[in-house]
Amino acid sequence: MANSYVRYTGNGSTTAFSIPFSYIDSTHLACTVNGASTTFTLNAAGTTATLAAAPASGAAIEFKRTTSQTSRLTDYVAGSVLKEDDLDTDSLQGFYMSQEALDDANDVISTDNTDFQWDVNNKRLKNLATPTASTDAATKGYIDTSTTSAATSATNAAASATAAAASATAAASSETNAATSETNSSTSETNASNSATSASTSATTATTKATQASSSATNAATSETNAASSATAASGSASTATTKASEASTSASNAATSETNASNSATTASTAATNASTSETNAASSATSASSSASTATTKASEASTSATNAASSATTASSASSTATTKASEASTSATNAASSASTATTKASEASTSASNAATSETNASNSASAASTSATNAGNSATAAATSAASAAAAYDTFDDRYLGSKTSNPTVDNDGNALVTGALYFNSTANEMRVFDGGNWIAASSAGTASLILYEYTATSGQTTFSGSDDNSSTLSYSVDNLQVVLNGVILDPSDYTATTGTSIVLGSGAATGDLLNVYAFKSFTVSEINANNLNDGTVPDARFPATLPAISGANLTNLDASDLASGTVPIARIGASGTKDSTTFFRGDNTFATVTIPAGTTINNNADNRVITGSGTANTLEGEANLIFDGSKLGVNVTPVRHFHLHDDTQPYLHMTNNTTGTTTGDGFDILIDSSTGKAIFNQRENQPIEFMTNNNARIKIDESGHLLPTVSNSRDLGSSSLVWRNIYTSDFHMSNENLDKGNEVDGTKGSWTFQEGADDLFLLNNKNGKKYKFNLTELE
Repeated sequence: MANSYVRYTGNGSTTAFSIPFSYIDSTHLACTVNGASTTFTLNAAGTTATLAAAPASGAAIEFKRTTSQTSRLTDYVAGSVLKEDDLDTDSLQGFYMSQEALDDANDVISTDNTDFQWDVNNKRLKNLATPTASTDAATKGYIDTSTTSAATSATNAAASATAAAASATAAASSETNAATSETNSSTSETNASNSATSASTSATTATTKATQASSSATNAATSETNAASSATAASGSASTATTKASEASTSASNAATSETNASNSATTASTAATNASTSETNAASSATSASSSASTATTKASEASTSATNAASSATTASSASSTATTKASEASTSATNAASSASTATTKASEASTSASNAATSETNASNSASAASTSATNAGNSATAAATSAASAAAAYDTFDDRYLGSKTSNPTVDNDGNALVTGALYFNSTANEMRVFDGGNWIAASSAGTASLILYEYTATSGQTTFSGSDDNSSTLSYSVDNLQVVLNGVILDPSDYTATTGTSIVLGSGAATGDLLNVYAFKSFTVSEINANNLNDGTVPDARFPATLPAISGANLTNLDASDLASGTVPIARIGASGTKDSTTFFRGDNTFATVTIPAGTTINNNADNRVITGSGTANTLEGEANLIFDGSKLGVNVTPVRHFHLHDDTQPYLHMTNNTTGTTTGDGFDILIDSSTGKAIFNQRENQPIEFMTNNNARIKIDESGHLLPTVSNSRDLGSSSLVWRNIYTSDFHMSNENLDKGNEVDGTKGSWTFQEGADDLFLLNNKNGKKYKFNLTELE
């Protein structure tokens, strides 16, 4: 049980809690609820603390005493009076600090003395840092996170693999589409090339037709020579010439139409630049248009040739036809010019077709780039799949490493890990049979619990003059060793403040001021020890395991057992041969005090008169005759007088039983000493002091109160006894005058330090106060309440 703190668990309703330990001052007492400091009030006795509000159900409540360790509560001044209170306060400060240090040392993880393994007393470990080494303990959160991360990594890896496969499929589709685009572009390029060839052919045909038209003009000039002979027919030819002029005009209109068609073909070819398939169709249309233009030019050349023939025929009929023929020749020349324009248009179409081919080639290049990009996407998708596989492998490896370190819950010590492999040093598992965590140390499973407990070592040094440093062997040849901040230094019985000395090395103490010759310095050092340090001389009980004894015990020879002290023989049987110096040793003899065996002599028989069970036997005055007392009964544990006893001592009388006690100072008559009796008429218990002396009542071997010779109830020591307490009060006090005086005390009151003697007296309507020292009288001013 702790000496400096008490802990409770809240239930949602309780606010008052008992304080079972003592303290010097209420400021040394603190309360925490769930670790948070909480204010409270104390009752007058200081034994019950009350909180303002009831802590919630399950809340952790602690009341703890922390005695001042930095300042002395008592300061002795040279020449001052040593008082009990000051000495008690000084010693209690050191005593309470020692209790608190021991409580703090015991309130830690410790070893179980049944197997010397760490034992956390069925409590959880908290505020555990994230593990970094393979031998570190792991928190539940770390285990949950690691398991979840591993599962998440595996899921992400699977998703990455699926996405990579989809990317690869999309890349393959892109590659196929690019190949198809490349094929279509090649087809468009071929078709455009064919269109260009057809347009070039049309241009050649148009050029040929122009040449033929020029020949027709030359023939027309020749026909002019024959015009004189044709003058008579000129009039008829004029009408024909007019008709032909109209036809030539129609040819010119057709040539203009061809030019428009060629322009439309250019627009169509431009459209083909954005779509290779459409370019193919437009190129075919352009070729058709060029072919139509060439056909029209041929027709017009043929018509010009026909006109020339007709003009030649008309030259023989009228010379006036010469002018008409000349006009026709001019018209034929115009038709040739139109044909040349058509040829030029056809050449333009061929150029546009070439542009379409170039655009088709660009489309092919773009298709090739798309195929390359698709291939790159496929490569990247492959890399993503590889990275995902690597991530999945890493996650699996991390989980396997963790699985090799924490093996989960098992009923007994495992010999291999969860994969069937050899155990690794630092592996952990929870033993559900023993309800404890265990760790593998490379050879054995050991419980994860404390290896030491606290102990106290005293070092004693006698100082020389001005000595400040104390180290090495003390007065008892013990070498000083301590844990820093885990010791107490006492000089001549006074606990030193930590500021009065330096203790930082673990092997020496340096005082701030030199000690005087003969001063006694005590060092109380708290340390940790392991069970291997236990001195076997201190083993008072329990069983030493067989493993602690040698494999072979030395042989014991009875010849070596000499000069044994018989008082050391606690049990066993001593052989008859070892007893007695003389006499016959058989069933008819007994061992006498003179170290010999002698024959048993049976004395004469003894008669017991009035014998009955449990009666006390007394002498009768007759030899060999005893008397069984009928009124004195003892059943082995209870003695009765005139009654069968029901208590350890039972005294009974039909009228008035007396317990009469006297000694050599009181006399021995019925009028002497002290009686305890029961009144025969009322049954009341009576204590009768027959001497002219008080009756005292004692506890703990000390007189507390007494009834004096005059019947007054008095304390045995002045100013040391209370009537009632803060927690146990008398309901009412009935008295006449009430007298108060502190004149016999060592000091006066706590207000002005004076002493006085006063008496309260009651009147019919007033209360009075008398000063017994000066005789003055006072009356209380009383206010009546309705």
